[in-house]
Amino acid sequence: MSQQNVEIAKRAFAGYNERDPGEYGQLFTPDYEWVTAMQGIENEVLRGREGIEKYFENLDDAWEELRLVGGEFRDLGDR
Repeated sequence: MSQQNVEIAKRAFAGYNERDPGEYGQLFTPDYEWVTAMQGIENEVLRGREGIEKYFENLDDAWEELRLVGGEFRDLGDR
């Protein structure tokens, strides 16, 4: 993972944990599609920023607390 990708991964974790659709959504193209697979909100097809907002709302309704925890992020070049 390049250093640029390390920073993108860190931003993704932070945006997810803060439930910030603006920050999280900047990491995807406007036409991206996401099929959820998490217990309580599985099998939803979400699209674009509106999908991110809906996902975060549904996530907070289904889970009292849920956070992504990253371990060590390292720049490994092309590996």
